[in-house]
Amino acid sequence: MKYLTDAPIANFKMCDVSDFVIDEWFRWLRQQPTAQNKGRKTFRQEFKLLSAVLNWYRDCINAQFIVPIVKRHRQAVVYKPVKPRRPDYFMRKEDIQIWINWLKAHRKNKAYYRLATFMVLTASRVGEAAGLYWDAIDYENKIASIIRTVWWDHHTRRPNIQELAKTSESIRIIRLSAPVFEMLQEMRQEGSGEGSIFTDLEGGLLSYPAIQNAFNDGFESLKLPWRSTHICRHSFGTLALVATRDLSSVQAAMGHRNIRETQGYAKVAALLDGKTATKTAEYIGLSV
Repeated sequence: MKYLTDAPIANFKMCDVSDFVIDEWFRWLRQQPTAQNKGRKTFRQEFKLLSAVLNWYRDCINAQFIVPIVKRHRQAVVYKPVKPRRPDYFMRKEDIQIWINWLKAHRKNKAYYRLATFMVLTASRVGEAAGLYWDAIDYENKIASIIRTVWWDHHTRRPNIQELAKTSESIRIIRLSAPVFEMLQEMRQEGSGEGSIFTDLEGGLLSYPAIQNAFNDGFESLKLPWRSTHICRHSFGTLALVATRDLSSVQAAMGHRNIRETQGYAKVAALLDGKTATKTAEYIGLSV
């Protein structure tokens, strides 16, 4: 809120706020110390608040007021260049194998390599996998229900379980492949078969920094260019499309609200597949 109340824009009456005033506001934002933070690249939250205030004034106070937000303001929200995501933002199957084997060999807690295996083979988000309880596993039908997630407190980093998923589409049934089902059976025999499936050495929920550090240690040691737990989900999306070429099934497996989200993986899968190029060359019939 201080980025509105402490800014020069606060000296203007609401009815006098123009697009040029908003331009000056953005210039003022760029001069603030927090704008220089390495990890900060946008003024998205500040812009969202300003938009809400201006829309409220139009809707509740002055119906004749025209909200002076234009295209250049929306573009100015991102004030640092953001590198585009690499088109190959996924792990190759051989990279997955050596990375999971590294976690298995170099981590005392088996939960990390097992969590990685589950995420790669089910497209689970890290919060969904870390929040999986034994009562969500149907052994007879070899399926798991994604109905809970873990969220980690921003300040204390402590994990908390919540009885809901990220979105309504994220609540889904996952068919467990043979490797995942066998792994879960082995884990069930080792423990009580109650409560959380992937736990720390004391039996509690895993902390996100611990998961992130374990995964990243493996990436760094193997010189793999990844630094994210979400790479597991991206890898599933890409490789599943290569293996099945079934966009709708992959959408359902990943819990995407819109098939357009899944189509982003299809572009990479098409590049990897190569069948289109091969079939076209055969059809044209050119030879060298």
